[in-house]
Amino acid sequence: MFANRKFPAKSGKSRNGTRVFWTIFIISGLMLVYVWLKIEINDRLMVIHQLEEELSGYHREIEKLRADSLRLGNVGRIQKLARERGLGVVPYEEVPKE
Repeated sequence: MFANRKFPAKSGKSRNGTRVFWTIFIISGLMLVYVWLKIEINDRLMVIHQLEEELSGYHREIEKLRADSLRLGNVGRIQKLARERGLGVVPYEEVPKE
């Protein structure tokens, strides 16, 4: 019954048009994702660079404070200042150790 019935052939144009549309749609989506990822990576790299600069500033400050601490905590310097100001300071060697 249906064997003799003829169906109109589907045109290749509509199929090719759909295929082209989906291909362009997928490629556009991939391009958008690529651009978004590049922007995100650049933002993160900029933040990392800023944090590294901040960290190096902290390291410099720590070294400066250590140098000041060593200079100010020098026993000879403290004894000299105490003598100049007339304070009775026990020499470091005579301080009892607990």
